[in-house]
This record gives sequence, C-alpha cells and structure tokens, in this order.
Amino acid sequence: MSTPVDGALGGTDAEGMSTHRLEALTDGIFAIAMTLLVLNLDVPDVPLETAASAVPAFLLSNWPQFTNYAVAFFVLAGFWTVHHKQFHSIRHVTGPLLWLNILALLFVALVPFTTSLSGDYHPILLSAVIFDVNFLIIGIIYLVQWLYVSGNPERFLHASVDGHRIVQAKRRLLVLPLAATAALAISVIIAPGLNGFGYLIIPILLAALRR
Repeated sequence: MSTPVDGALGGTDAEGMSTHRLEALTDGIFAIAMTLLVLNLDVPDVPLETAASAVPAFLLSNWPQFTNYAVAFFVLAGFWTVHHKQFHSIRHVTGPLLWLNILALLFVALVPFTTSLSGDYHPILLSAVIFDVNFLIIGIIYLVQWLYVSGNPERFLHASVDGHRIVQAKRRLLVLPLAATAALAISVIIAPGLNGFGYLIIPILLAALRR
C-alpha cells in the first residue's frame, strides 16, 4: 500500500499532486530570499556633525554591496518568473519534479548569503565565483525541470502547450545560465568585482528571442 511519504519520494501518489501547494512554497521562499537581500546593506554609524561628508563617502565605497543587491534581486525575480511560467503549463506534480523544485529552492535560499559574501569580499575571486555558480546551478535545475516535463508533454503539460511554446521556453531557460556563465568568465578573466556586468546580457537575449 502506498503512503503519502512514498508519493513525495516518487511513488504513485505523487502523480496526482496539485501544483498549487508547490507554487505557494516556491513563492514564499522567493519572497523571503528577495527580502533578506536588503539586510546585507549596512547603514553607516557616523556622528551627525560629520554625516554630510561621511555618508556619501560610505555609499560610494560600498557600491559593490548595492550592485550585488540589485543584480541578485532582479535575477531572483527572473527565476521566479521562469518558475511561474513553467507551472502555468504543468498539470500536476510527480515525485521527481517535486524534488527538482526543492533542490532549486535550496540554492534560491542560499542567494542572500552568496550575495553578502560577494559584496563584502568583492576583490576576492572565490566570493564572486560562489555568487555566480549559485545562479548557474539554479538556472540549470530549472532547465532540467523543463526538459523533464516537456519530454513527456501528454503526461505533464496542458493541451494548449504546443511544440512551439515548448521550444521557446527551452530557449528562454538558457538565458539565465548563459548570463551566469558570462559573469563567471568576467570574474575569472577580467576582475571579480565586475561580474555583475555579465547579467546585462539577460534583457538583450530575451529581446532577441521575442523577434
């Protein structure tokens, strides 16, 4: 006899699992991760009489933290959009799909830490690599997740999702991993503190795919 635990681990009970609870969990994790990013930004503790000069100097010297905050926030927003569009097309959840999603959330929840690490130690290559690899892993997992469900569309996808939409979704899912790879290359080849420029290719590639 199958149990709910068996179903969660990939048994037959997971076959009919609704997508709604998984979407709710994902929304919550993304919301928390995106909110925690702002806690990495410090407010300067300076005397009021010197604040006029000290605060601008503090903000200028801490540009890596602000840059990483913005990059991480918008990239996470991109991943959330990817997830939303995927599950708009998916009819139900199976065990493997459930655990692929949870694995992605493991790395989504890690983003505030890797963002803080990269911002505080922006000249250090390892911190930038960890930041970029974090996003690369999330992107790869979401790509694998789509390949898994689109490989058996009759089982997973709504009838309205045709072959063209499946291919277009695959192409869009390559954008974020490509951007993370570009950022990683910039970190290694040019300078760790400039890796944020790699993510500027995201709107360019998305615009190209709309043509």
